Amino acid sequence: MEENKFSVLMSIYIKENAEFFDKSLESILDTQTIKPTELVLVKDGPLTKELDKVINKYLKKYPKIIKVFSLKENQGLGKALQYGLLQCKYDLVMRMDSDDISLPDRFKKELEFMNNNPDISVVGGYIEEFEENINEEKRLKIMPITYEDELKYARFRNPLNHVTVCFRKKDVLEVGNYQPLDYLEDHYLWSRLLVNKKKIANIPEVLVYVRIGNGFNKRRGNKKYIKGWKFLQNYLYENKFINFFEKCRNLLGMYTIVYVPPFVRDFLYKNILRKKN
Repeated sequence: MEENKFSVLMSIYIKENAEFFDKSLESILDTQTIKPTELVLVKDGPLTKELDKVINKYLKKYPKIIKVFSLKENQGLGKALQYGLLQCKYDLVMRMDSDDISLPDRFKKELEFMNNNPDISVVGGYIEEFEENINEEKRLKIMPITYEDELKYARFRNPLNHVTVCFRKKDVLEVGNYQPLDYLEDHYLWSRLLVNKKKIANIPEVLVYVRIGNGFNKRRGNKKYIKGWKFLQNYLYENKFINFFEKCRNLLGMYTIVYVPPFVRDFLYKNILRKKN
């Protein structure tokens, strides 16, 4: 049935870990209760031999599912996903990062949700974060469930866990596809959907295990966040999604996260913004 056909969209670049990449592909190709109809894999520039070896391993196992597209030079996540989405054959698209692990029923649950809710443009879910070992204690990142709560949440924070989402390609293309914006490509996309009155949703279940030990804290302290965050807040303010007070509050929050010492940032993420699970 067409309603059970979907694409998975993934980007990979040279700095990724081959072992983590292998585990990620295993979780979406070997262990899912419903296999993807296609996996669109964008090589964002040349890769290491180890990463190419992993790709070839799964190409041999799933030659009819995996479609590999190569960019000559590294373009960044926004442009890689922008290009990759145009290669996706099906309207329902699942996103996946190259070092995370999808739970076995993730695709099944999201397919059922999207088929039962044709008015929803994007659905996501909860994630559990771990440092290096998936068997260690994890931290839960929950998201708002009702549309009203998601709208409130979106005025301050990203309302969807990017690595968990399933979206309708036609709706994403209607608002301009992915656009480059350092570390905020997904947040900017959801913001454009919401500004254009598209609906989002979250399933109140963990769908993906997310690896955060690979420079996560350092990236959160990157000053590139500030430039992108300013751009995003200006977009939301100009489109009357947030008011002036909310814009100022959001900018202050980002400056705080970027400029506090790394150990403070780590404490905030582990003890305030996440829950132990």
